Amino acid sequence: MAKIRPFIIISFILLFSACFSNERKSEQVIISYWTTSNQDTKQLELELIMEFQKKYPYISVIRRDYNTSDYAKILYNAFNSNNAPDIFTLNAAFSMPLITDGHLEPLNISLLEYENVYELIEKYIPGSLLGATYWNQIFGLPVETSNLCLVIINDSFKGNIKTFEELLEYSKINSMVKNIDKNIIVYFNINDDQPVLWFSAMLSQLGGKLVIPELRRASINNKAGRYLFKYLSEFRDRGLESPFIFFNNSTAFFCSMQQIFQAIKANPDNINKISVFKFPRFKTRIFDNGSDLYLKYFYVNSHSDLVKRKAGWMLADWLTSHPFKYLKNAGVIQPNKRLFKDYFKDPIPFCDIFIEDIENCRFPQFLPEFKKINRTVIDFISYFFNSEITPSKAAEMLQAEIDNILK
Repeated sequence: MAKIRPFIIISFILLFSACFSNERKSEQVIISYWTTSNQDTKQLELELIMEFQKKYPYISVIRRDYNTSDYAKILYNAFNSNNAPDIFTLNAAFSMPLITDGHLEPLNISLLEYENVYELIEKYIPGSLLGATYWNQIFGLPVETSNLCLVIINDSFKGNIKTFEELLEYSKINSMVKNIDKNIIVYFNINDDQPVLWFSAMLSQLGGKLVIPELRRASINNKAGRYLFKYLSEFRDRGLESPFIFFNNSTAFFCSMQQIFQAIKANPDNINKISVFKFPRFKTRIFDNGSDLYLKYFYVNSHSDLVKRKAGWMLADWLTSHPFKYLKNAGVIQPNKRLFKDYFKDPIPFCDIFIEDIENCRFPQFLPEFKKINRTVIDFISYFFNSEITPSKAAEMLQAEIDNILK
Protein backbone atom coordinates (compact mmCIF):
# COMPACT_ATOMS: atom_id res chain seq x y z
CA MET A 1 0.00 0.00 0.00
CA ALA A 2 2.93 2.28 0.83
CA LYS A 3 4.42 1.67 -2.61
CA ILE A 4 1.20 2.73 -4.33
CA ARG A 5 0.83 5.98 -2.37
CA PRO A 6 3.39 8.13 -4.31
CA PHE A 7 1.79 7.12 -7.61
CA ILE A 8 -1.63 8.05 -6.25
CA ILE A 9 -0.33 11.40 -4.99
CA ILE A 10 1.37 12.22 -8.31
CA SER A 11 -1.74 11.22 -10.25
CA PHE A 12 -3.89 13.36 -8.00
CA ILE A 13 -1.58 16.38 -8.48
CA LEU A 14 -1.62 15.95 -12.27
CA LEU A 15 -5.39 15.59 -12.27
CA PHE A 16 -5.82 18.64 -10.02
CA SER A 17 -3.46 20.71 -12.20
CA ALA A 18 -5.37 19.77 -15.32
CA CYS A 19 -8.67 20.68 -13.68
CA PHE A 20 -7.24 23.97 -12.40
CA SER A 21 -5.85 24.76 -15.84
CA ASN A 22 -9.24 24.13 -17.44
CA GLU A 23 -10.94 26.19 -14.75
CA ARG A 24 -8.56 29.10 -15.31
CA LYS A 25 -9.10 28.85 -19.03
CA SER A 26 -12.84 28.96 -18.57
CA GLU A 27 -12.41 32.10 -16.42
CA GLN A 28 -11.02 34.15 -19.31
CA VAL A 29 -13.07 37.34 -19.42
CA ILE A 30 -13.47 39.74 -22.33
CA ILE A 31 -15.05 43.09 -21.50
CA SER A 32 -16.08 45.90 -23.82
CA TYR A 33 -15.22 49.47 -22.83
CA TRP A 34 -16.72 52.55 -24.55
CA THR A 35 -15.57 56.12 -24.03
CA THR A 36 -14.90 59.48 -25.64
CA SER A 37 -11.42 60.94 -25.64
CA ASN A 38 -8.84 62.92 -27.54
CA GLN A 39 -5.63 61.37 -28.84
CA ASP A 40 -3.67 62.10 -25.65
CA THR A 41 -6.17 60.36 -23.38
CA LYS A 42 -6.57 57.50 -25.82
CA GLN A 43 -2.84 56.80 -25.95
CA LEU A 44 -2.55 56.93 -22.17
CA GLU A 45 -5.49 54.62 -21.58
CA LEU A 46 -4.24 52.08 -24.11
CA GLU A 47 -0.95 51.94 -22.18
CA LEU A 48 -2.73 51.65 -18.83
CA ILE A 49 -5.01 48.91 -20.17
CA MET A 50 -1.97 46.95 -21.34
CA GLU A 51 -0.55 47.18 -17.81
CA PHE A 52 -3.92 46.14 -16.39
CA GLN A 53 -4.06 43.08 -18.65
CA LYS A 54 -0.52 42.09 -17.59
CA LYS A 55 -1.57 42.31 -13.95
CA TYR A 56 -4.79 40.39 -14.64
CA PRO A 57 -3.94 38.14 -17.63
CA TYR A 58 -7.35 36.47 -17.56
CA ILE A 59 -9.04 39.78 -18.46
CA SER A 60 -9.06 41.22 -21.98
CA VAL A 61 -10.36 44.72 -22.66
CA ILE A 62 -11.76 45.90 -25.99
CA ARG A 63 -11.69 49.70 -25.95
CA ARG A 64 -13.75 51.77 -28.38
CA ASP A 65 -13.82 55.54 -28.89
CA TYR A 66 -16.82 57.57 -30.02
CA ASN A 67 -17.42 61.13 -31.16
CA THR A 68 -18.42 63.28 -28.20
CA SER A 69 -21.44 64.91 -29.84
CA ASP A 70 -23.11 61.58 -30.73
CA TYR A 71 -21.95 59.51 -27.81
CA ALA A 72 -24.84 59.80 -25.35
CA LYS A 73 -27.40 59.02 -28.06
CA ILE A 74 -25.38 56.00 -29.26
CA LEU A 75 -25.13 54.75 -25.70
CA TYR A 76 -28.86 55.13 -25.00
CA ASN A 77 -29.66 53.28 -28.24
CA ALA A 78 -27.24 50.50 -27.31
CA PHE A 79 -29.06 49.92 -24.02
CA ASN A 80 -32.43 49.96 -25.76
CA SER A 81 -31.21 47.29 -28.20
CA ASN A 82 -29.45 45.18 -25.53
CA ASN A 83 -26.08 45.87 -27.14
CA ALA A 84 -24.48 48.11 -24.53
CA PRO A 85 -20.85 47.79 -23.38
CA ASP A 86 -19.83 46.20 -20.10
CA ILE A 87 -18.17 49.38 -18.88
CA PHE A 88 -18.25 52.94 -20.19
CA THR A 89 -17.63 56.57 -19.30
CA LEU A 90 -20.31 59.25 -19.43
CA ASN A 91 -20.95 62.81 -18.35
CA ALA A 92 -22.73 62.53 -15.01
CA ALA A 93 -25.41 64.95 -16.22
CA PHE A 94 -26.57 62.38 -18.79
CA SER A 95 -26.32 59.22 -16.68
CA MET A 96 -29.33 59.64 -14.42
CA PRO A 97 -31.90 58.14 -16.88
CA LEU A 98 -29.72 55.02 -17.13
CA ILE A 99 -29.62 54.76 -13.34
CA THR A 100 -33.37 55.19 -12.85
CA ASP A 101 -34.09 52.68 -15.64
CA GLY A 102 -31.94 50.06 -13.88
CA HIS A 103 -29.22 49.85 -16.53
CA LEU A 104 -26.32 50.71 -14.21
CA GLU A 105 -24.98 48.54 -11.42
CA PRO A 106 -24.52 50.11 -7.99
CA LEU A 107 -21.03 49.59 -6.63
CA ASN A 108 -20.52 46.30 -4.80
CA ILE A 109 -17.40 46.95 -2.73
CA SER A 110 -16.80 43.20 -2.28
CA LEU A 111 -15.82 43.05 -5.96
CA LEU A 112 -12.82 45.31 -5.30
CA GLU A 113 -9.80 45.07 -3.03
CA TYR A 114 -11.03 47.44 -0.33
CA GLU A 115 -11.87 46.69 3.27
CA ASN A 116 -15.09 48.70 3.04
CA VAL A 117 -16.76 51.44 1.01
CA TYR A 118 -15.33 54.16 3.26
CA GLU A 119 -11.80 53.20 2.23
CA LEU A 120 -12.82 53.72 -1.40
CA ILE A 121 -14.51 57.05 -0.63
CA GLU A 122 -11.28 58.24 1.05
CA LYS A 123 -9.49 57.83 -2.28
CA TYR A 124 -11.33 60.86 -3.72
CA ILE A 125 -11.75 64.49 -2.71
CA PRO A 126 -14.98 65.25 -0.82
CA GLY A 127 -18.07 65.53 -3.00
CA SER A 128 -16.60 63.94 -6.11
CA LEU A 129 -18.81 60.84 -5.86
CA LEU A 130 -21.96 62.93 -5.46
CA GLY A 131 -22.64 63.10 -9.19
CA ALA A 132 -22.87 59.29 -9.36
CA THR A 133 -24.83 58.79 -6.14
CA TYR A 134 -28.54 58.06 -6.15
CA TRP A 135 -30.61 56.98 -3.14
CA ASN A 136 -27.37 56.62 -1.14
CA GLN A 137 -25.89 54.17 -3.64
CA ILE A 138 -22.72 54.82 -5.63
CA PHE A 139 -23.09 54.01 -9.32
CA GLY A 140 -19.80 55.24 -10.75
CA LEU A 141 -16.14 56.10 -10.15
CA PRO A 142 -14.88 59.54 -11.27
CA VAL A 143 -12.36 59.51 -14.10
CA GLU A 144 -12.42 63.26 -14.80
CA THR A 145 -13.49 66.50 -13.20
CA SER A 146 -13.26 69.81 -15.04
CA ASN A 147 -13.77 73.27 -13.73
CA LEU A 148 -13.65 76.48 -15.71
CA CYS A 149 -11.18 79.30 -15.30
CA LEU A 150 -10.97 82.62 -17.10
CA VAL A 151 -8.48 82.66 -19.96
CA ILE A 152 -7.26 85.81 -21.67
CA ILE A 153 -5.33 85.64 -24.92
CA ASN A 154 -3.17 88.74 -25.05
CA ASP A 155 0.63 88.72 -24.98
CA SER A 156 0.74 92.19 -23.42
CA PHE A 157 -1.92 91.70 -20.74
CA LYS A 158 -0.64 92.55 -17.25
CA GLY A 159 -3.89 92.75 -15.30
CA ASN A 160 -5.30 90.53 -12.56
CA ILE A 161 -9.02 89.89 -12.96
CA LYS A 162 -10.80 88.70 -9.84
CA THR A 163 -14.37 89.87 -10.38
CA PHE A 164 -16.94 89.85 -13.16
CA GLU A 165 -17.22 93.60 -12.82
CA GLU A 166 -13.50 93.95 -13.59
CA LEU A 167 -13.93 91.68 -16.60
CA LEU A 168 -16.69 93.95 -17.88
CA GLU A 169 -14.49 97.00 -17.44
CA TYR A 170 -11.66 95.43 -19.45
CA SER A 171 -14.13 94.66 -22.25
CA LYS A 172 -15.40 98.20 -22.70
CA ILE A 173 -14.18 99.92 -25.84
CA ASN A 174 -13.64 103.22 -24.00
CA SER A 175 -12.11 101.56 -20.96
CA MET A 176 -9.95 103.65 -18.67
CA VAL A 177 -7.76 100.64 -17.91
CA LYS A 178 -4.27 101.61 -19.06
CA ASN A 179 -2.25 98.38 -18.95
CA ILE A 180 -3.62 96.87 -22.17
CA ASP A 181 -3.25 98.09 -25.72
CA LYS A 182 -6.88 97.40 -26.69
CA ASN A 183 -10.12 96.25 -25.13
CA ILE A 184 -10.67 92.55 -24.41
CA ILE A 185 -13.49 90.86 -26.33
CA VAL A 186 -15.34 88.60 -23.89
CA TYR A 187 -17.05 85.48 -25.22
CA PHE A 188 -19.54 83.28 -23.40
CA ASN A 189 -19.06 79.83 -24.84
CA ILE A 190 -22.21 77.83 -25.62
CA ASN A 191 -20.40 74.76 -26.93
CA ASP A 192 -20.81 71.33 -25.31
CA ASP A 193 -21.73 71.51 -21.62
CA GLN A 194 -19.99 74.77 -20.77
CA PRO A 195 -23.07 77.04 -20.63
CA VAL A 196 -24.53 75.20 -17.67
CA LEU A 197 -21.17 75.23 -15.86
CA TRP A 198 -20.66 78.99 -16.02
CA PHE A 199 -24.31 80.12 -16.01
CA SER A 200 -25.31 78.00 -13.03
CA ALA A 201 -22.21 79.07 -11.09
CA MET A 202 -22.77 82.77 -11.73
CA LEU A 203 -26.41 82.40 -10.71
CA SER A 204 -25.40 80.57 -7.54
CA GLN A 205 -22.94 83.30 -6.55
CA LEU A 206 -25.83 85.76 -6.61
CA GLY A 207 -28.10 83.55 -4.51
CA GLY A 208 -30.17 81.85 -7.20
CA LYS A 209 -30.21 78.24 -8.37
CA LEU A 210 -30.67 76.63 -11.74
CA VAL A 211 -32.42 73.73 -10.00
CA ILE A 212 -33.45 73.07 -6.41
CA PRO A 213 -33.57 69.24 -6.47
CA GLU A 214 -35.62 68.77 -3.32
CA LEU A 215 -38.28 71.26 -4.50
CA ARG A 216 -38.06 70.30 -8.18
CA ARG A 217 -38.07 73.90 -9.33
CA ALA A 218 -35.68 76.64 -10.41
CA SER A 219 -34.77 79.81 -8.55
CA ILE A 220 -34.13 82.26 -11.40
CA ASN A 221 -37.06 84.69 -11.55
CA ASN A 222 -35.72 86.79 -8.70
CA LYS A 223 -33.11 89.43 -7.92
CA ALA A 224 -30.26 87.01 -8.66
CA GLY A 225 -31.58 86.00 -12.08
CA ARG A 226 -32.40 89.55 -13.12
CA TYR A 227 -28.95 90.79 -12.07
CA LEU A 228 -27.24 87.97 -13.99
CA PHE A 229 -29.15 88.61 -17.21
CA LYS A 230 -28.51 92.37 -16.86
CA TYR A 231 -24.80 91.61 -16.62
CA LEU A 232 -24.88 89.28 -19.64
CA SER A 233 -26.77 91.87 -21.69
CA GLU A 234 -23.64 94.05 -21.57
CA PHE A 235 -21.98 91.55 -23.92
CA ARG A 236 -24.78 91.12 -26.44
CA ASP A 237 -22.83 92.62 -29.35
CA ARG A 238 -19.76 90.40 -28.89
CA GLY A 239 -20.99 87.09 -30.31
CA LEU A 240 -21.18 83.59 -28.88
CA GLU A 241 -18.80 81.52 -30.98
CA SER A 242 -15.88 79.88 -29.21
CA PRO A 243 -12.68 81.87 -29.85
CA PHE A 244 -10.66 78.96 -28.49
CA ILE A 245 -10.76 77.34 -31.93
CA PHE A 246 -9.15 80.37 -33.53
CA PHE A 247 -7.05 81.48 -30.54
CA ASN A 248 -7.62 85.12 -31.44
CA ASN A 249 -5.64 87.81 -29.67
CA SER A 250 -7.36 90.04 -27.10
CA THR A 251 -10.14 87.58 -26.30
CA ALA A 252 -11.40 86.28 -22.98
CA PHE A 253 -13.44 83.15 -22.34
CA PHE A 254 -13.96 80.31 -19.88
CA CYS A 255 -11.80 77.27 -20.45
CA SER A 256 -10.93 73.87 -18.94
CA MET A 257 -7.48 72.56 -18.03
CA GLN A 258 -7.61 70.01 -20.82
CA GLN A 259 -8.33 72.70 -23.43
CA ILE A 260 -5.33 74.72 -22.23
CA PHE A 261 -3.18 71.58 -22.33
CA GLN A 262 -4.17 70.86 -25.92
CA ALA A 263 -3.56 74.44 -27.06
CA ILE A 264 -0.05 74.51 -25.62
CA LYS A 265 0.77 71.08 -27.00
CA ALA A 266 -0.42 72.11 -30.47
CA ASN A 267 1.75 75.23 -30.35
CA PRO A 268 4.15 75.70 -27.39
CA ASP A 269 4.40 79.42 -28.23
CA ASN A 270 0.76 79.80 -27.10
CA ILE A 271 1.94 79.70 -23.51
CA ASN A 272 3.33 83.22 -23.93
CA LYS A 273 -0.09 84.54 -24.99
CA ILE A 274 -2.13 82.99 -22.19
CA SER A 275 -3.15 84.48 -18.86
CA VAL A 276 -5.27 82.25 -16.62
CA PHE A 277 -7.33 83.40 -13.65
CA LYS A 278 -9.63 81.63 -11.24
CA PHE A 279 -13.31 81.73 -12.15
CA PRO A 280 -14.35 85.35 -11.38
CA ARG A 281 -16.70 86.30 -8.55
CA PHE A 282 -19.32 89.02 -8.46
CA LYS A 283 -18.57 91.87 -6.06
CA THR A 284 -22.19 91.59 -4.92
CA ARG A 285 -21.97 87.81 -4.45
CA ILE A 286 -23.72 85.96 -1.66
CA PHE A 287 -21.72 82.76 -2.15
CA ASP A 288 -18.03 82.54 -3.02
CA ASN A 289 -18.14 79.56 -5.39
CA GLY A 290 -16.16 78.87 -8.54
CA SER A 291 -17.66 77.29 -11.63
CA ASP A 292 -19.83 74.21 -11.57
CA LEU A 293 -17.91 71.03 -12.29
CA TYR A 294 -18.05 68.79 -15.32
CA LEU A 295 -17.97 65.24 -13.96
CA LYS A 296 -17.21 62.15 -16.00
CA TYR A 297 -17.59 58.71 -14.43
CA PHE A 298 -16.97 55.07 -15.15
CA TYR A 299 -20.19 53.05 -15.06
CA VAL A 300 -20.80 49.31 -15.19
CA ASN A 301 -23.62 47.67 -17.14
CA SER A 302 -26.01 45.93 -14.72
CA HIS A 303 -27.06 43.48 -17.46
CA SER A 304 -23.57 42.06 -17.98
CA ASP A 305 -22.52 38.75 -16.41
CA LEU A 306 -21.16 38.88 -12.86
CA VAL A 307 -17.59 38.08 -13.96
CA LYS A 308 -17.73 40.93 -16.48
CA ARG A 309 -19.19 43.33 -13.95
CA LYS A 310 -16.38 42.48 -11.53
CA ALA A 311 -13.75 42.94 -14.25
CA GLY A 312 -15.41 46.24 -15.18
CA TRP A 313 -15.19 47.61 -11.63
CA MET A 314 -11.57 46.44 -11.44
CA LEU A 315 -10.73 48.33 -14.64
CA ALA A 316 -12.54 51.46 -13.42
CA ASP A 317 -10.63 51.35 -10.14
CA TRP A 318 -7.35 50.84 -12.01
CA LEU A 319 -7.86 53.76 -14.40
CA THR A 320 -8.86 56.11 -11.57
CA SER A 321 -5.67 55.22 -9.66
CA HIS A 322 -3.22 57.02 -11.98
CA PRO A 323 -4.10 60.71 -11.55
CA PHE A 324 -0.58 62.05 -12.16
CA LYS A 325 -0.35 60.27 -15.53
CA TYR A 326 -3.73 61.64 -16.62
CA LEU A 327 -2.68 65.18 -15.70
CA LYS A 328 0.83 65.00 -17.17
CA ASN A 329 -0.06 63.15 -20.39
CA ALA A 330 -3.55 64.43 -21.17
CA GLY A 331 -4.26 67.50 -19.03
CA VAL A 332 -7.09 65.62 -17.29
CA ILE A 333 -7.78 66.32 -13.62
CA GLN A 334 -8.96 63.30 -11.64
CA PRO A 335 -10.49 64.11 -8.22
CA ASN A 336 -7.96 61.89 -6.46
CA LYS A 337 -6.65 63.07 -3.08
CA ARG A 338 -3.07 62.11 -3.96
CA LEU A 339 -3.12 64.47 -6.94
CA PHE A 340 -4.53 67.39 -4.97
CA LYS A 341 -1.90 66.86 -2.28
CA ASP A 342 1.18 66.59 -4.51
CA TYR A 343 0.37 68.10 -7.94
CA PHE A 344 2.90 70.93 -7.41
CA LYS A 345 5.83 68.48 -7.31
CA ASP A 346 5.68 67.95 -11.08
CA PRO A 347 3.14 70.46 -12.42
CA ILE A 348 2.07 71.32 -15.94
CA PRO A 349 1.43 74.98 -16.91
CA PHE A 350 -1.53 76.58 -15.10
CA CYS A 351 -2.68 73.36 -13.39
CA ASP A 352 -2.24 75.00 -9.97
CA ILE A 353 -4.87 77.64 -10.78
CA PHE A 354 -7.44 75.06 -11.86
CA ILE A 355 -6.78 72.57 -9.05
CA GLU A 356 -6.77 75.20 -6.31
CA ASP A 357 -10.10 76.64 -7.48
CA ILE A 358 -11.77 73.21 -7.63
CA GLU A 359 -12.00 73.31 -3.84
CA ASN A 360 -14.38 76.28 -4.26
CA CYS A 361 -16.37 74.76 -7.11
CA ARG A 362 -19.81 73.21 -6.93
CA PHE A 363 -20.35 69.47 -7.21
CA PRO A 364 -23.81 69.47 -8.80
CA GLN A 365 -26.61 67.05 -7.97
CA PHE A 366 -28.39 65.72 -11.03
CA LEU A 367 -32.00 64.90 -11.74
CA PRO A 368 -33.27 62.51 -14.45
CA GLU A 369 -34.42 65.56 -16.44
CA PHE A 370 -31.03 67.26 -16.42
CA LYS A 371 -30.20 66.44 -20.04
CA LYS A 372 -33.32 68.31 -21.16
CA ILE A 373 -32.55 71.17 -18.76
CA ASN A 374 -29.02 71.37 -20.16
CA ARG A 375 -30.34 71.71 -23.71
CA THR A 376 -32.93 74.29 -22.60
CA VAL A 377 -30.27 76.48 -20.97
CA ILE A 378 -28.01 76.35 -24.03
CA ASP A 379 -30.86 77.29 -26.39
CA PHE A 380 -32.14 80.04 -24.11
CA ILE A 381 -28.73 81.69 -23.64
CA SER A 382 -28.26 81.73 -27.41
CA TYR A 383 -31.74 83.23 -27.80
CA PHE A 384 -31.08 85.87 -25.14
CA PHE A 385 -27.80 87.05 -26.66
CA ASN A 386 -29.43 87.44 -30.05
CA SER A 387 -32.63 89.14 -28.84
CA GLU A 388 -33.65 92.35 -27.14
CA ILE A 389 -35.74 90.93 -24.31
CA THR A 390 -35.22 92.56 -20.93
CA PRO A 391 -33.31 90.86 -18.10
CA SER A 392 -36.52 90.65 -16.07
CA LYS A 393 -38.37 88.94 -18.90
CA ALA A 394 -35.45 86.57 -19.49
CA ALA A 395 -35.39 85.51 -15.83
CA GLU A 396 -39.14 84.94 -15.91
CA MET A 397 -39.02 82.91 -19.14
CA LEU A 398 -36.15 80.61 -18.18
CA GLN A 399 -37.68 79.96 -14.76
CA ALA A 400 -40.95 78.94 -16.45
CA GLU A 401 -39.21 76.67 -18.95
CA ILE A 402 -37.24 74.77 -16.31
CA ASP A 403 -40.20 74.52 -13.94
CA ASN A 404 -42.27 73.09 -16.77
CA ILE A 405 -39.65 70.37 -17.36
CA LEU A 406 -39.66 69.46 -13.66
CA LYS A 407 -43.46 69.27 -13.27
